[in-house]
Amino acid sequence: MKQIVCLFLGVLLAVFPATGQNTVVAPEPIAAEVGIKILMQGGNAMDAAVAIGFALSVTYPQAGNIGGGGFAMVYRPGNEPVALDFRETAPSAAARNMYLDRNGNVIPGASTLSASSAGVPGTVRGFSELWRCYGHLPWKRLLIPAIHLAKEGYQISSYQHQAILSHFKKLSADTGSCRIFCPGGKALPVNILLHRPALAKTLKKIANHGAWEFYRGKTAGKFVKELKKKGGIITLSDLKNYRALWRTPVHIKFNGDDLYLMPLPSSGGIAIGEILGMLKNFNAAGLKANSVETIYLLAEIEKRAYADRNTYLGGPDSFPVFWQRLLMPAYLEKRAAGIRPNHATPSAGVFPGLGPVETSGLIIKESPQTTSYAVMDRKGNCVSVTYTLNGSFGNGILLEKTGILLNNEMDDFSAKPGTPNLYGLVGGIANAIAPGKRMLSSMTPAIVLRNGRFRMALGSPGGSTIITTVLQTYLNLSLFSMNAKEAVAAPRFHHQWLPNVINLEPQLYENKILTERLRKSGQRLQRVRKLGNAIIIFRPDNGKTEAAADPRGSGVTRIQ
Repeated sequence: MKQIVCLFLGVLLAVFPATGQNTVVAPEPIAAEVGIKILMQGGNAMDAAVAIGFALSVTYPQAGNIGGGGFAMVYRPGNEPVALDFRETAPSAAARNMYLDRNGNVIPGASTLSASSAGVPGTVRGFSELWRCYGHLPWKRLLIPAIHLAKEGYQISSYQHQAILSHFKKLSADTGSCRIFCPGGKALPVNILLHRPALAKTLKKIANHGAWEFYRGKTAGKFVKELKKKGGIITLSDLKNYRALWRTPVHIKFNGDDLYLMPLPSSGGIAIGEILGMLKNFNAAGLKANSVETIYLLAEIEKRAYADRNTYLGGPDSFPVFWQRLLMPAYLEKRAAGIRPNHATPSAGVFPGLGPVETSGLIIKESPQTTSYAVMDRKGNCVSVTYTLNGSFGNGILLEKTGILLNNEMDDFSAKPGTPNLYGLVGGIANAIAPGKRMLSSMTPAIVLRNGRFRMALGSPGGSTIITTVLQTYLNLSLFSMNAKEAVAAPRFHHQWLPNVINLEPQLYENKILTERLRKSGQRLQRVRKLGNAIIIFRPDNGKTEAAADPRGSGVTRIQ
């Protein structure tokens, strides 16, 4: 019955009158052009989002994928946004202590570089579900551009060359990845044509047979067989049983806006909801962008939100997470009451607000290498997608028979008590490894409405910094009255409870007056090169659509 309903909705989308321009914001120019062409051929935003996603699996291999997973937020005029969860899941053979040695210590690289670090991929099923419910063009047509790019090749950009160079050691350690990205022991040079014939064949099979091919067909068999030889644990049954799930977004009201954010297993919607809910207890209207007062206050709020995030949140289908309690006004008022002006609370003095889930802490690991893109069509339909392999190029293992790069999403589960991870996130039992479970994420594609009308679509990569990047980009637009380009370009800061430090981008860190005042208030500061890589589609009060890609990355906007 649901299939009939979804297909009916897809037909309805095609007959709505046009209201604006076709708009694409994507992290890579070739894939952005693919999206615009699909829209110009009569496809809707959902069609274009699928085509872009498959194209990125070819042209943006460090994060674009069919071997990973992610989330999408979908908006149709006259309807509330809906959330699509195609996050990876733990294989059925996964175990809570699978990355620990006999002495209970974490095995270096086990959850990041081994074949067993791969979760069951969700991207192909997710794109299929998005198209099944809301697509307009034939499925095959959406994959033709990606197939062509993989077969005929595309030119390596300087950005791609640097990405390969930065992860050369990981890529050169695997035979398949080395052959594609590091032939002759050197990173692919700029402007050389990269051909992916095995991936082209896999994409063609998916075009002909749909998601069935990836999860039950010959591709599934090849995937499992080759992965097993490399030490992976995903089975045919794991692929067969994978499902993409429609979920109800986290709905937050702030400053006249209705924010629709990803629910669990993304922590982003709940964390942003907590931050904005605590912010309501202060004079938010009196704040100025990146002032001492704003950075100080948001850092103190973020400490408390991340303490809750890291302790209570995990996969909702495998652990009872009563996250609604974290967004209750009375609870947030109590949390905010502990914030003192000009007297920072050390992170060691900030505790989860509902009490400990368990006396021991468990580590949440999350890599910042992800990708976000957004599409709006002339009829006003909009999709914001964030998907990932976790680490850049995943675990660096490429399955040569299918051309698929593996994710290392199992690293996003909690690991061992008391062992700080690369990003310092200390979490709880809610995110412990369990068979079939979805690992916690910070990916936060977002749709914002005002008075029932579209206002903005947001997203960013950045691991644990996604939450604060999306938050600050939203505040720049809604509270600080910036335009889209200003909002993505503005310098950022980030606090995640542990470690006890505010990360500041160079423009802020080099402001001596600002940093001196923050230090006097008790804040510890650290300079970082960049935070996030945001994308925006924004419709201000004048009704003229704006779009912007973050200057921190290689993203582009296309409007027709």
